[in-house]
Amino acid sequence: MPIRSRTPWLPQQMLSLQSDPDPESGMQIRCKLLFVFVLLSAWQAAPAAVSDSDIDRLLKLSGIVAQVEQFPELIKQGMREAQLNGDLISESDFSALLIRTDD
Repeated sequence: MPIRSRTPWLPQQMLSLQSDPDPESGMQIRCKLLFVFVLLSAWQAAPAAVSDSDIDRLLKLSGIVAQVEQFPELIKQGMREAQLNGDLISESDFSALLIRTDD
């Protein structure tokens, strides 16, 4: 079985046992491999640089924290509106659901 069919992901220049007819193409391949190596190295180091306080600050600045804090009240308003539009459950069950929304 030829080498090329077993390794289709390798460039032909890397599989050749003879000297490369175009020396620049070998250099381009080495540069590309070096670039990929540097990129992957930097990518793996990047997540370690982000701290929890940075994420918390970003969430506060973006307004996500304020929106999430409003969820319980929005749910209660929706439940009250649904209860007013149609008496679907008893008043005691409805009150219990409203209390549980705060948990």
